[in-house]
Amino acid sequence: MNRKLKLIGTAILIATFASTFSACSDTKTDEQARYMRVYGTIYNDGELIVTENAVLSFLQYSDMSTIALCGQSNCDHSNAVTEDGLPCLAYGKQTLPFLYNEKLYWFEDRYETKDGKAVESAVLHSSDPLGTSEKEVCKIEGFSCDWISTSVLKNNTLLFFPYQSAYDEKGAITGDNTNHFGVLDIETGKFTDFGATENNKTKILGVYDNKFYFNSSVYDIKTGKYSENTMPSEPPAVRLSDDYYAYNNDSNIEVLTPKTSEPIVIHNDKILSETVILGDYLFQCDNAQWYYYNLKDEAPARHDISYGEGLYAQVLSEYEDSYIISVYNAEEQTVTKEKVAKSDILGGSKIWQKD
Repeated sequence: MNRKLKLIGTAILIATFASTFSACSDTKTDEQARYMRVYGTIYNDGELIVTENAVLSFLQYSDMSTIALCGQSNCDHSNAVTEDGLPCLAYGKQTLPFLYNEKLYWFEDRYETKDGKAVESAVLHSSDPLGTSEKEVCKIEGFSCDWISTSVLKNNTLLFFPYQSAYDEKGAITGDNTNHFGVLDIETGKFTDFGATENNKTKILGVYDNKFYFNSSVYDIKTGKYSENTMPSEPPAVRLSDDYYAYNNDSNIEVLTPKTSEPIVIHNDKILSETVILGDYLFQCDNAQWYYYNLKDEAPARHDISYGEGLYAQVLSEYEDSYIISVYNAEEQTVTKEKVAKSDILGGSKIWQKD
C-alpha cells in the first residue's frame, strides 16, 4: 500500500472511531460499572482489546471490525516503530487501559532511584482515543500495576489493587508483593490507599447497588466508606451486576435486587464459574449446555439453548438487538467472538442451533 492510500485509510479510521467512541465512552451519562480484565474492557458499542502482538485496539460491535488505537499516518501497527521512525501509538498500553470521557487512559510502571533506594511508581497516562496528545495524569509513588488482571471503573472512580514490591538488601525485587486496595479519582488524580488486602487476595465480586464487593470487604462508592462484607461472598459461587447480587444457597441460586426485600429463588441450580448476569438474564454454561433464566419472571424457569456439540458459549455484552458472545471450541481449542440476534437466543421454546 502506498503512502497516499495509507493517509486516506487513517483519515477514515479516525472518523469512524471518533463517532463510535463518542457514543461508548460518555461516562457522565452512563453509570454502568466497567470491568477491566485481561481479555478486554467492554463498553456500549465495543471493547478495548490487546492483540497477540501487544497492539491496543477497539473491537466495534456494529460490524465486529477491529481498529488499532494509533493515529500515526504511516503505520501498519506491525512493529513498535513505523517505517518513518515514528512510534506506533497503539504499543505499550497494555496495563489497565480504559476509556473515560472521550480520552484513553493506561498505566505505566516506572522505577527510579531516590536517596540511593529503588522507588517504584504507577504512572497514569492519558491521550486522545488514537494515542496523540499524550500527558501524565498522576503518579502513585510506592506502587506498581503491571501484574493487575482485573479492576473496575464506576463513573470517575477507579477501584483496583496496586501492589508494593519487596526489595532485598541490594535493592533487587524479591517477588514478595503486597496487594493493596486503592481508589483513584480519574478527574482529580487523588489516590486513596485502604491498606493491604486480607491474605493478599484481590478477588473482585463486582459492583452492586453502588457498592464495590471483593473478598470479604465492601466499598461504598457514594460515601467512600470501607467495611466488612456481610453478604454471601465465597467465590466462585457469587455473581454481581449493577442490579443483581446472585449467590448459592444450599441447592438453589438466590438473587437479590435493590428494589425487593426477598430474594429471587432459582431452584435446583448453582452459580458456576461461567455464570454471567447481563441485563435481566442469568446465563449458564454447564458441560457445553448453554441456558438462561429471566430474572424478571416471578418463578424463573430454565431455558436451554442449543449451540453445537463441543462449543462453550458465554455472553459478553449486548449491542442494540444482539448479544456479543464468546465461543470456545473444545476440539480446536480456539476462542471466537460473534454477534448473535437476541431473538435467536431468547426464543423461549425455540431452540437455536449453531450452524
